[in-house]
Amino acid sequence: MIRNELNTSNIKAFDYFGARYYDSDISVWLSVDPLSDMYPSTSPFMYVGGNPVMLIVPDGMKWGKPGDKAQQKSDKAQANKLKASYVSKRDAFKKTSDNLGDKIDNYSGDKSSQEYKDMQSQRSEANEGYTSMQAGINGINDMESNENYFTFNAVDGGEITPTSVENSEGTQTITLNYASAKYTGSQSKSDANKAHEAHHGAQIARGNMYFSKGTLYSLKKFAPFREYMPYKIQYFYDKSSMPISIKSSKELRNIGAYLKKINNKAGYERYKGN
Repeated sequence: MIRNELNTSNIKAFDYFGARYYDSDISVWLSVDPLSDMYPSTSPFMYVGGNPVMLIVPDGMKWGKPGDKAQQKSDKAQANKLKASYVSKRDAFKKTSDNLGDKIDNYSGDKSSQEYKDMQSQRSEANEGYTSMQAGINGINDMESNENYFTFNAVDGGEITPTSVENSEGTQTITLNYASAKYTGSQSKSDANKAHEAHHGAQIARGNMYFSKGTLYSLKKFAPFREYMPYKIQYFYDKSSMPISIKSSKELRNIGAYLKKINNKAGYERYKGN
């Protein structure tokens, strides 16, 4: 149990269990179970079907494969590590943006100068980095609250795409394959590719992409844009991991043109960055 230290004389601290807050004084959850849609006959404010003596849910989230506790623990740890990286990078982008904002506000020179324009561009790029890392965080949260299971898998070669298998309970276990450090040549590039592929998992969780008989499809209106945010997140996670080097995230706005350049890159070299 993690105590959320809201502490002050007139603000109450609640117990946080990873999925929702609990008020121990009146013995109630303060929000609904994020997986309540899976159990329509049960109150969304209930815990483990009202049977806490026999059942537990350590954090209320689903990672790994059904029945494989070791895999679930590993995947949850990987998801937490990825989220922590997003938070750290997001906060760094915010600090950069704030510092540049102060310089821009206090700039006494010619505001038509290249120096001033460069500061504005750099701040805009820092803001894009901030929103991209926040998008990564939101994506992890969406997977955690989805009815399906998600698991990470590092691969050493070949094409990389999510795969899925049906579970007996009617859910799916979706494997988020990503390029290993051996494949990319560095751990940082591997982590950036994991961030990319994890966001495809978020797209699946949101219903923008879906599996049918083991084949991955995209909603027609979403298909042209499905690579935009994953590549944007990858770019701000580690710019050197990008298959084709770009000067700023603005170049990703024409994602079709960028993907065409990638597809022209020989073999699987695109996973090794630039």
